[in-house]
Amino acid sequence: MFEAKRFRSAAHWGHFEVEVQESEVKAIYPSARDQNPSPILQSVVDTLRHPTRISGPMVRRGFLESGPGKNNKGRGSDPYLQISWDEALDLTAGELSRVKKYCGNKAIYAGS
Repeated sequence: MFEAKRFRSAAHWGHFEVEVQESEVKAIYPSARDQNPSPILQSVVDTLRHPTRISGPMVRRGFLESGPGKNNKGRGSDPYLQISWDEALDLTAGELSRVKKYCGNKAIYAGS
């Protein structure tokens, strides 16, 4: 059996340590210095394996088949198809380049 390891990390909800064993997150502990840790941190472990979690990159079928703005009839009802991370990165890079070319950087919102 593999020994559990802890790694420091941070999110919107503060600093914390993540306990990982055999590539799986087992627990999250708020930083000892955090005087008011968010209780949201405790929900993160359960959400990683929750049945409603999306298991990988997804794209709307109409977008995948026709590209941006070409087939909007299915928006809201089109099924989403899982794609590889390489495909997702290529689609994202292409869309960022397209928007930058036609609309400029001001059209790209880079917040969370």
